[in-house]
Amino acid sequence: MSSHSISALVLATGLFASTAAEAHVSLASGPAQATKSSKITLGVGHGCEGDDTLRVRVDIPASITSVRALFSDFGKPTLIRDAGNVVIAVEWQKADADLLASDDGYYELTFRGRVPDAAFTQIQLNVTQTCRSALGVETTVLW
Repeated sequence: MSSHSISALVLATGLFASTAAEAHVSLASGPAQATKSSKITLGVGHGCEGDDTLRVRVDIPASITSVRALFSDFGKPTLIRDAGNVVIAVEWQKADADLLASDDGYYELTFRGRVPDAAFTQIQLNVTQTCRSALGVETTVLW
């Protein structure tokens, strides 16, 4: 069989040490198929200590190719590329007018990418979550 199912495809940094209920950003989609384009959805369960999430950046490992980000209610995605025009990160940022006064939102952020042919392999995504308080103070958490 040329494409193998990858169980437990992607884990956001930080999930190794915390339970899913405590995680700020977690994997909301299921396993992906090797060498196939798959939708990878991250769930942003809550903000930072009562503040709403302003921005989420996902670093894309070199093993994930053909990256395309989906637009969401959270905000327009931006693809960040290296000098060779390869996507190395996807970032979503809310418009200032869309920030909530408190941490009341749940967000799903999705991108599509082709995962490598490496059965039963976990691919780590490093995620940076930035929140902003009503006073304009930003907090950044690495996952």
